[in-house]
Amino acid sequence: MKLLLLSDSHGDFYACQEALRQNRDADWVIHLGDGEEDLDRVNMIFLDKKIARVKGNCSYYSPYREEQLLTVEGKKLFLCHGHRLAVKTTLSVLSAKAASLGCDAALFGHTHRQEQATAGGVLLCNPGALKNGSYATLTITPEGILFTPQYL
Repeated sequence: MKLLLLSDSHGDFYACQEALRQNRDADWVIHLGDGEEDLDRVNMIFLDKKIARVKGNCSYYSPYREEQLLTVEGKKLFLCHGHRLAVKTTLSVLSAKAASLGCDAALFGHTHRQEQATAGGVLLCNPGALKNGSYATLTITPEGILFTPQYL
């Protein structure tokens, strides 16, 4: 199962569209805030994708939640933007929250930096800022979860 991870597109609908074109085989599109509404226009083009999204700190009028739990192929994922969990200074708050929820991975944005780490048995993944050309894919198999950085 392939998940396309986007974050921080900040109104760049065309970057969302291009990331989707490069990953037509993705089963899911996940937007981790600050531009999650950009998927509304993209979804009109790629109707076959499952979509999950959370709002970010710049999503002032977004109807979406700040956090979401998603189970894909038996793996429990914690989705958030990260601004309320201090991800710019530490990943320990994020990893502790995800671990307390029994999650296998925590997906976040906010820092505009692509990164992958493991803490407390939880895989932590940030696709970076799509506005700056970075995103990622997450592949879930029976053997585990693979995070792959991508670029426009």
